Amino acid sequence: MKLKFLWVIVFTSTVLVCGAKEPGRRIFVYGGEVEPKFVEYVCGLIGKADPRICYLPTASGDNDDNIRHWEFICKTLGIEPHVMRVWIDSETQRQSFEDLLLGMDAIVVGGGNTLNMMGIWKYQEIDAALRKAYERGIVLSGGSAGSLCWFAGGVSDSRPCNLSVVEGLGLLPFSHCPHYDVAAKRTFYDDLVVRRKLPAGYACEDHAGILFVDGTVADAVSSNHQARSYRVARGRSGLKIDTLESRVLLKKGALDESAYRKESFSGHVGDWMQAPYSMRTPFLAFVSVQRLFADGRYSEYAPYAVSALRERVAGMEDRAVDEEARAAKLSVRICAVLECGDFAAVVSKTSADFYSLWYFVREHEEWKCAGEDIGGASEADAETTFREKAPVVAAANGLTESDGRFRYVSSGR
Repeated sequence: MKLKFLWVIVFTSTVLVCGAKEPGRRIFVYGGEVEPKFVEYVCGLIGKADPRICYLPTASGDNDDNIRHWEFICKTLGIEPHVMRVWIDSETQRQSFEDLLLGMDAIVVGGGNTLNMMGIWKYQEIDAALRKAYERGIVLSGGSAGSLCWFAGGVSDSRPCNLSVVEGLGLLPFSHCPHYDVAAKRTFYDDLVVRRKLPAGYACEDHAGILFVDGTVADAVSSNHQARSYRVARGRSGLKIDTLESRVLLKKGALDESAYRKESFSGHVGDWMQAPYSMRTPFLAFVSVQRLFADGRYSEYAPYAVSALRERVAGMEDRAVDEEARAAKLSVRICAVLECGDFAAVVSKTSADFYSLWYFVREHEEWKCAGEDIGGASEADAETTFREKAPVVAAANGLTESDGRFRYVSSGR
């Protein structure tokens, strides 16, 4: 069963709550670790050109790798990275924890050991500062330990050996389970809720998130088409799990669905072995390239490559391909062709759980291969990847955007 709820209308730069002048107290939680789409979503909630967002890596012991990952995400999004470390001395940080946090537009808490983090926050009075931040309308966010901390309590692996219950700040009066797609955590959490050891609450799989406004679910999002969030409660006949109706986030600048044409296919590369080698369409060009690779004729690939790639592949040599590898290449399933002017991508499935994208550019009426990309865990994910990456990949291959389509500069069209 899917829950329907009052939606908050999320725009690129702001969030408007119908009938309210102020955005309210907002907490955005997600099941896994911090990722670019979720940080971009937080930026949209803030609605400022230069948002001040502070990352708290307390749960990971101020791990340097996590901090570098945060800085990389901020650089990608064009925002200044702020970090609040707790393993510091007074000479390193002249500002109090409270002053630092209350000067932010949003606070993002990283994953790690929730129990240790809550203990440090208590004795450093960071918990009190976060409560003040919440009341002042500063957006609170985080995943894993960074999501569990805002709830009354929930499931954690903070203690050795076994899963256990850890108390949070109680800003959201529900229980919570991050990483709900992990079978052991899901089973443990469900059992606690059905036995009333935990109150009803919300669970997020990795890559899925929930926005709460003034303690009420206002939005449910994910960074791929598989991840889900749930409302978990005890019903009259036992456990009651409702799937929240979710939408997939797109990176800023992604193609609109109306900007490209999609043609679906059903078959494998080997089904077109008798077709002539051709670059007349993206589909035929893809089949031709795959047949060359299946036969180990890599030296013949250069003429099929786009100009930006041709010099780099001109030195490829033929190589032996055993029957197993050849059969694998010929068994690649062709799912769809996505075409936007002189730029296109072929969606193919190369294994049981992996989709790929092959990009093509039309040069002088011939479709030339511009390389391969990771599509994702589903055909829908591959299409999302195409929509998000098309502007960058097209530009890197000498195409310009005109009237919502990508055009090859030398094509004369």
